[in-house]
Amino acid sequence: GEAPPPVAGLTGQVRQDGVLLSWHPATTVLPPSSQVSIVYSIQRVLVGPAAAGSKTPATVSLQVHVPGDADPGHALDTSALLNQQYRYTVRRVAGLTLSGRQIEIQGEPSEPLTIATADIFPPAVPRGLAAVADAAAGAIDLSWSPGTEADLAGYSLFRRDLESGLPAQRLPPTAGPIRTPSFRDTAVERGHTYAYSVSAIDQNGNESARSGEVTETLPSQ
Repeated sequence: GEAPPPVAGLTGQVRQDGVLLSWHPATTVLPPSSQVSIVYSIQRVLVGPAAAGSKTPATVSLQVHVPGDADPGHALDTSALLNQQYRYTVRRVAGLTLSGRQIEIQGEPSEPLTIATADIFPPAVPRGLAAVADAAAGAIDLSWSPGTEADLAGYSLFRRDLESGLPAQRLPPTAGPIRTPSFRDTAVERGHTYAYSVSAIDQNGNESARSGEVTETLPSQ
C-alpha cells in the first residue's frame, strides 16, 4: 500500500510540562478509510550524559494515535527532563487490517530536531506570607507556605521601612537563600512599620516574582 507522507517542518518548544513538538499538518495523510488508522511514532534520543539520578533510557519511543487521516500537527512529550539535550524524529505509521491481518506501513522519518531543555522556569510565587511582631524580643517573625518544587533552593525576603521611604532591602543582605519558610527579623526599630514580601529561588538560580506585601509594626513599648 501507499506509505504516508513524511513529517515536515518539525520544531520544538520547551515548557514546564514537557517538550511540545510541532510540524506542518498534512491536509491528507491517506485516503479516508474506516480500516486505516495513523500513529505518529516519535523517537527521542538523549544527546550527552543523563541527568544525575535519572532512570530514563537514552532512547525512548513515543506514539500518538489519531483516527483515520487526521493530523494533530503537534505532540507533547511529558516525559522529557529539564537540563538535557534530546534529538527527535517523527514519522507517520499507517495501520490497517487486511484479510484478518494487522499491517503497518511506515512513512519516512522527519529531519532530526535537536533541542536543549534548559530550565528557565522560576518556582511558583510563595503564598501565605504572615508577619507577627514580638515586642518583648524587639523582632518581627515572618512565615509563609513552603514551596513544593523538587529543585527549590530557598527563598529571598524583602523588607521596606515605611517610615524612611527607602526601596526594599533583601534579607539577609549578605547571605544566600533562606532555606526554611520562616525568618526572624531582628534588625528593626521600635515604632516603625515594615512591609515584607518573599520570592522563591530554584537550584538553577531562577527566581519567582515577589509575593504581595504584608505590613507589621513593632510597638514602641
